Parts: sequence; C-alpha cells; structure tokens
Amino acid sequence: MSVLERLKTLSAEPIERVYRDGAVRDAMRFHPINWQATNIPINKTDLAGLPAHGYDHPEFELHQFQVSKGKGRIVGFFDENWVFNIVLLDSLHDLQPSRSFDYAVDPSGPLSCELTSLREALKQRIRQCQTDSCRAAQQISDLADAHDRDAERFEILMVKVKDATQLQWAKSLVAQGKAASLADIFETGLLAVDAQTA
Repeated sequence: MSVLERLKTLSAEPIERVYRDGAVRDAMRFHPINWQATNIPINKTDLAGLPAHGYDHPEFELHQFQVSKGKGRIVGFFDENWVFNIVLLDSLHDLQPSRSFDYAVDPSGPLSCELTSLREALKQRIRQCQTDSCRAAQQISDLADAHDRDAERFEILMVKVKDATQLQWAKSLVAQGKAASLADIFETGLLAVDAQTA
C-alpha cells in the first residue's frame, strides 16, 4: 500500500518541477543509479525486464526515488512518453548502498505477502473440513479462488509448487539459459501435455 500511495502522490508532481527543483529531488531522494558505487550488489545486465535500449541509452537512464525512509526505493526509467517504468522495488534500499551505513548491503530474498499467506492457509484448512456440503467452507473457498481468477485476468498465474526442488530446478534451467523464463517452462509443459493427449 505504501508503494501505491507514494505513486499516487508523485503522479501529481510535474516532471519539470522534479528536474528543476533540487529541494524536491532531495525530498524524493530522486537520482540516477550510480553503477560504479561502492558495494553495489548487482549489475544493470542482471535486470532481465529492462528493454534493450535501457542498458546503454543515456535518455533511458535508471533512477530511484524513495517510498519512505524505512520502506526502500523504487527504481525505473522514464520512457519516450515520460511514463515512469518500474523495473525494481528495492525494499531494503540496497541497490545504492549509503555511506551513512558504511555501504552495507543487507541479505534479502522475496518478501512474503500476508494476504497470500492467509489465503493459502485458509485453502489448506478448508480441504481438511470433514463435513459434507459445508456452506461456510464452500463460501470461503470461493472467496480464496476469486483472487486466483482476478490474477488470471492480468495473465498472472500463482502456482504452489509442492516440491521445492522442482522450483530450484526450474530456476537453474533459466539461469543456465536452457529456458528463457519460468513462463517459458510452463509453456513447454503445456505443449508436452498437449502432445501426449493428441
């Protein structure tokens, strides 16, 4: 919610004011990413979602701005229509290590989502319901499933992998260049299943 609220506030700011007024830039902590900074933890080439012209074209330089002091930074670039394209959410403010914190970089991983955790816990408990035709269980199950349908409207598929080694295997296939992405592996699986049933 903090990210969405921040984006709403900043969307009302004229771009010219941000570039012209140093006090506004400082308040937003808006500045280009210095890829030669001390202890910077990644390279620009690690950002797989960046369009080809974003790697070396100075007009599409990556910038960051603050969500809040304790909630990290948003990293992205302005496209040719001056629309800010988000590339990375830097929740721990580690992309641009600060001298104030001795250029320390905190270990991090994917953050959990409280709503997703709650939804998955509810679905798991509902499956344990022993009462046939339990209306409450059916209604809660319908609510939990509605989230999946909403995500699918935006072509997002959230899949619970029961065996963690399969997820690691899939990620290693992507890292080795044997697959372009996890979505690519999913598509290949669809084609394989379709070929078996044809």
